[in-house]
Amino acid sequence: MQHSNKTPKQIVGLYIKQQRHWWGYSQKELADAVGISTSSIGAYERGQRMPDIILGLMIGAILGFNWDELVSKLLDTVLIPTQSSIPSPENAENELLYGKQLEFNSS
Repeated sequence: MQHSNKTPKQIVGLYIKQQRHWWGYSQKELADAVGISTSSIGAYERGQRMPDIILGLMIGAILGFNWDELVSKLLDTVLIPTQSSIPSPENAENELLYGKQLEFNSS
């Protein structure tokens, strides 16, 4: 599953939309079942917002998927950095002590 140009919110949203369509639910039917607004379901599906864990579990139960597995796959494929991008403890300490200053926006 290749989603290199999608954000985690977009990936989750597409999955929710796909599952909702597969089960034949409208956004309103899903929203009513979960107890939230139709606009919230739309925002999740467009990748503008991410459901919290409780809503995610409820949506997963209604649409027949395991929310924990979805999040786990998301972490494995999108959010967890590759080993080569993790600095070694020595480099991390050197960066903290001698380099890379945090920059703050003064605006």
